[in-house]
Amino acid sequence: MLVHVIADYGVGDLAFAEVVQRIRLHLPDAEPVLLPVPPFATLAAGFCIAQLGLNDAPPGTLIYHNVAPREDDDAARADNAGERLAYARLPTGVRVIGVNAGHAFAFVRDVAEELRWAAVPAEGSQF
Repeated sequence: MLVHVIADYGVGDLAFAEVVQRIRLHLPDAEPVLLPVPPFATLAAGFCIAQLGLNDAPPGTLIYHNVAPREDDDAARADNAGERLAYARLPTGVRVIGVNAGHAFAFVRDVAEELRWAAVPAEGSQF
């Protein structure tokens, strides 16, 4: 299964390795492809999501993204709380899961066949 990981972690950031490790723990046959975007660049992440998700892709392709400037609340956050995770299924069959921040879903929101909140807490871990 092809898994695109779009994040603002930075090239060589340990966070990419942690995400890949967690993905492979739960999806041993996953083939992660890492795609860094500039810090807090939800517009860039949204473009990448659309470019990869709205074009032909292998069956089962998944896009995970984590670009979260946390602009929804300026106050200090307990337990690493952030914006909620959202899930989208695109017309190509590609599934997208990631933080609903800024413009991350802007290019696919209107064409998604399914768009909903993921049933997970918005705090505790970025993974």
